[in-house]
Amino acid sequence: MTNNINLSIEKLPVELLHRIFDNIDAETIFFSIRSVCRLFQSVVKTFDRFILNFQSISKSNFYKLCRSIDPKNVISLTLSNEIPKSNQIFWSISLVYFQQFTRLRSITFHDIDEAQFYTNNLTSICFLQLTSLTIKNLCQTIDEFQSFLLLTPSLTYLKCINGRNMIDGKRWEQFIEQNLFQLDKFEFYFHERRSITEQPYTDLELIIDSFRTSFWIEKKKWFVTCEYDMSSPETIYLYTIPICQSYMNYVSKSETNSLSTYSMIMNNDSSIIRQCYTRMKSNSTSMHFQQLTSLTIEDFHAPIDELESFLLLTSSLHYLKLTNGENMLDSKRWEQFISINLHQLEKFEFYFYDWRPIEHTPTDLELIIDKFRTRF
Repeated sequence: MTNNINLSIEKLPVELLHRIFDNIDAETIFFSIRSVCRLFQSVVKTFDRFILNFQSISKSNFYKLCRSIDPKNVISLTLSNEIPKSNQIFWSISLVYFQQFTRLRSITFHDIDEAQFYTNNLTSICFLQLTSLTIKNLCQTIDEFQSFLLLTPSLTYLKCINGRNMIDGKRWEQFIEQNLFQLDKFEFYFHERRSITEQPYTDLELIIDSFRTSFWIEKKKWFVTCEYDMSSPETIYLYTIPICQSYMNYVSKSETNSLSTYSMIMNNDSSIIRQCYTRMKSNSTSMHFQQLTSLTIEDFHAPIDELESFLLLTSSLHYLKLTNGENMLDSKRWEQFISINLHQLEKFEFYFYDWRPIEHTPTDLELIIDKFRTRF
């Protein structure tokens, strides 16, 4: 006797369908899934965990989503100036629209300047329920930014990239202790133009000293690196460890000066590898660049063993570029390493050279390149 089992996604409980929706973008849910049948229309209508990303959206889709999705059902919102037309529309209705996001938990801003905060009266809204805030390419001063942060007292996660006059550990410490009691994770990448004396390490010490208090080191365990590259005069870089930039372009220069509250001094290309390797062995999670998707290392001068040890910290890489490495022409080793450790790597660019005696040039070259002709 044969049992006929009728398998259909329509038979799934609404709760399970909502769990599936948690992993699908809002445009796909609304414009594709919703139109399949009446059942899906009903399931989408009751879904209350929409993640709206307005970073790249057409004008027509923007209007449809704003009209059709109840703001009370949105838990995450991303806004950007990268697509000016659609976001100008959003900013024009921002005050009314924002006030309806009563369940919003996370906001991400890209390239938003202080004028848009104040012109659109966003500072009049208190985001009491917000627990996560990300601002990339921040254009505000520390005064303006902290004024906005007063509206977000429940934050547990804060990430900000760029900003002006942000390098003041004592001021951040006082502000966080007084206003952001629940903040567990603070990631930033700041740069600032200021005059550097003929003793750059002394200047870096003065800057980083305010991040060496018990608040930063013991209570929060937020570690930072302060860096000055003499090839880029008058620019100071200060960032949390691990680095929170999704793109990292490391160009080795012996004239780089760097100090870290994590006791890392990275002053040339081989030392950054050795220091990361040392930290990896002593604490296997503290220095992982788990969010890093792109890595470029130019003028690289360190053994392949140390390079691979460093790459173990970058397990999410999609793109890797290496130039001028020595003794790197071992395709089998690269194949094994990438297969085992860099599962998401899609593009690998390199320029290597190797000093070795050549007797019969075409034959020797064939032997070398033949190892790169595998199915991998």
